[in-house]
Amino acid sequence: ALFLLQDMLYLFVYLKNEVKCMQNQRATVVDIKHEVSKHVGEKVRLEAHKSKKKLYQKVGTIEGIYPCIFTVSLEENNRPKQKLSFSYADVLTKTVKIDLLDADSEGAFAYISPHS
Repeated sequence: ALFLLQDMLYLFVYLKNEVKCMQNQRATVVDIKHEVSKHVGEKVRLEAHKSKKKLYQKVGTIEGIYPCIFTVSLEENNRPKQKLSFSYADVLTKTVKIDLLDADSEGAFAYISPHS
């Protein structure tokens, strides 16, 4: 009976830790959305993977914040205004990298980078 109680306690602690991990993952996406929303109207440099081998870099302004995506209006000479949309999960999975061009906001998205 003692071993059964210990196993149940171990299982409870394990499940409690799993729930905390899942909550942290959701919070990370929420944190990214919150961070992006703080910089609406600011210029950013985007680095995005177009395919396995193609990476493109663009400069634009964060324009709109929506429940699952945010939009960036690109600033390119000799081209009509273009708007791109990205999900917060794109930033989380590092498919898209955001760098603020405003010197006062240095390191705004630094917490997204992994500790390697």
